[in-house]
Amino acid sequence: MPEEALFDPQIIHTLAANLGNKALAYRFLSDYLDLLPRRKSRIIDALGDRDPEVAMDAILSLKITSAMVGAHDAENRCRILQSLVTQGNLETAALEATALGNSIDALAADAQQILTFHDLLSPGGG
Repeated sequence: MPEEALFDPQIIHTLAANLGNKALAYRFLSDYLDLLPRRKSRIIDALGDRDPEVAMDAILSLKITSAMVGAHDAENRCRILQSLVTQGNLETAALEATALGNSIDALAADAQQILTFHDLLSPGGG
């Protein structure tokens, strides 16, 4: 069985169609990718500090934006973290955050290819 993609480009295509503006949709994806390292660090740091409020805020932020750009694996991993933090299981959540971090690193590379392809097809910001 093939492995599920980390990023579903159809979501961005749908967003572009709904907005009537490809450049804006791809800018949203670009901003999402730019913020990934900071969001990942915020989650890992908050869980390491055993701060459930900050962890939950960071997890929910990443979960929502991941859904909006089609980053289903990151979204699902955030759901798991959300459940663990809600249950007060911060130690297990901290371990799961490592898997999220690995997923985010792979996602960034996968989605970056979509942006590069879009840039090649859209000279002048299209």
